[in-house]
This record gives sequence, C-alpha cells and structure tokens, in this order.
Amino acid sequence: MENNIFRQSSFSRTIINEAKMGAYYTDAEHCRRIGRLLDFPEEFIALEPSIGDGSAIAATLEEATVMPKIYGVELNQNTYEEIKDDERFYVLPADFLTGVVVSNRVFSYCFSNPPYGVGEDGKTRLEKSFLEKISNYMCPEGILVYVIPYQVLQEERFLRSLFSRFTPLAVFKFDDKEYEKYHQVVVIAQKRSREGYLRDWYEKFKEQISEISNISYLPTIDEPVDRKIPVPPSSDEKLTYFTTREFDAENAGKRLMGSNLYLMIGKKGILPSYTATELGHPAIPLKKDLLYLCAISGGGQGLTGSEENRDLHLQRGVAKVVTNQFLKKRGEDKAECVETSSTKITLNIIENDGTITVLE
Repeated sequence: MENNIFRQSSFSRTIINEAKMGAYYTDAEHCRRIGRLLDFPEEFIALEPSIGDGSAIAATLEEATVMPKIYGVELNQNTYEEIKDDERFYVLPADFLTGVVVSNRVFSYCFSNPPYGVGEDGKTRLEKSFLEKISNYMCPEGILVYVIPYQVLQEERFLRSLFSRFTPLAVFKFDDKEYEKYHQVVVIAQKRSREGYLRDWYEKFKEQISEISNISYLPTIDEPVDRKIPVPPSSDEKLTYFTTREFDAENAGKRLMGSNLYLMIGKKGILPSYTATELGHPAIPLKKDLLYLCAISGGGQGLTGSEENRDLHLQRGVAKVVTNQFLKKRGEDKAECVETSSTKITLNIIENDGTITVLE
C-alpha cells in the first residue's frame, strides 16, 4: 500500500485523491456503522474539514436525536457549488490547511477522511497535518472520527502526534472488500485537555495496532453495541470565526441578507436612496429660502443617476454659517466693529470615475 500513496502538494491530488474528491467518498454503510457507536447529545455542532458531498458525516449522524449544524470545508469548487445551498451544511470553499480562519476549542464532534499523501514540504503527511489542524478547533473531550490508511496509523510521527493531542478510544478496520481500496481503518479518539501522554499508554497502543489482524472489523448494523462513546455538547455561540482567509464579498453578502445580523444592522449600514426623488413636485418653483431648507434637511443627497446612463454619482451637501467682520465709521474719529453672518451651502459631487467637483 505504501507504494500506492504518492507524493503531492497540499491539494494537488493524485489519482487516488482525485477519486475521493470526485466520485468516491467514505462508504455510507460504514459511516452508519460508525455512528451507531456514538451517543450524541441533544445540542452540538460538527466539523468536516474535507466534506465532499456531505454524505459521509451525515450518515454518521443518522441516529442523533437532532441533526446538528454541520460546518464543512471543501476545496473542489464544483463540489462546493453542489452542496453550498444544502440547509444541513455551512460550507467554506477553501483549503482547510491554509485557507480558513476558525475559532479554537469549539467543536465537540469531527468526522474526517482527509486527503492521503505527502504535503508540499515533501516530508509531512497530509493526514498528520489535518489531524493537528483539527485538534485546534475541538473542545476538550470532543470526539474525533478519523478515517485513514492502516499504514499511516503505524507511522511513528503520525502516531506520536495523535497520542499527544487525543486519547484513542477504539480502532476498527473496514470490511475486506472496502479495505482493499485504500486499506482504511477508523480511529475514534477523544481530545485531550492539554498536550502530552504517558509513555506506557503509547507503547501499549502501538503494540495493539502492530498487526492488522489485531484490529477488529467495524461492528455491523445488526451487532449490538454494549457501550456507546458519548459526544459532549457544544454550540456555535463560541464560534466567533468560521470563514475563509480570502474575503468572498458575494457569498458574504448573500449570507448576511439571511442572518440576524442583517436585522440588527437595519438601515444603519445601508446607503439611503436618492432623497431628491422623494421630494415630490411643488406647485411653484422653490425660492431661495426654501431651497436652503431642502438642502440642510438632506433633500438632494445620496446616489443619483444610473449605471446604464453612465452618470451614476454621489452627492452630499453641507451648510455652514460664515461670519464676516468689518469696521464701520461713526463720524470722523469713531468706528465700530460690525459682524455679519450668512449661510454657505457647498455641494460635493463624486462621479463614478473618482472625479470630485465642489459647487458653492
């Protein structure tokens, strides 16, 4: 199998990973069997860092009392387009390793079948990189379901990374027919509250997985489960960040329109319409004093023109009181200082090409 796991950049996939990324996802039947081993709380949020079409993580959650909010990341743009409108998922189109910003220690459940192979440095396996990244986002005692090739589980660097961040609770191999494809095993592990592990535990676990024959098959749907692994509760109240590093204005706008934040912002964050169109048509032309009243009340301010006519521009009016002082003679040897005031109205016009014109 080792010869079948090729070198690759973070997401320039090999034939194997192209298959996983497109037509092939984790077998749904095996995912359902994994889900039977877990005891889900009434409220929690889930993470899938390479979500694909979402069928795998959804299958593990079929026995949950309430379907949680599932947060996912998917690099393949075509796959993202197919899944982005699915109400079960909140998906980011990005590279999970380098393209997302996510709040730490939030998720209590994560299912992941990461890409297989070696990263851009030519040394670190993607399975290890994904594991370490996932660890940052999981809350203490959170449950990770990790589907990887058996050979990777045996690697010293990967195993040490796993043990320093998680406590392995169970390991199962896929059925023979499915195992032949990618030699997959599933590790169910619990997030540690802090990094580190006991050497004795590590050596004992390493011995247990030293031979594939030592690992049991994943229990079937019909087999009874004596004791399920509890998944702790969690919520998105602490999920301050779940976004791409590169700001996607179009998608952000669409999501904002349907969010509670949009209602909170109200009219404060929205540019008002051109109010001159709302003034109506007076019976007689406005005199100078009425024009002044309209200007200082905001009439005639805002966006005007249209993109179609290529005359779209922004105008803003400002009214300021201007004072002038001068000496006025009172006889041959007397004078007094006289101060007068007037209102100066300035109209600033910003055209769509950036030209600024000031009318006074």
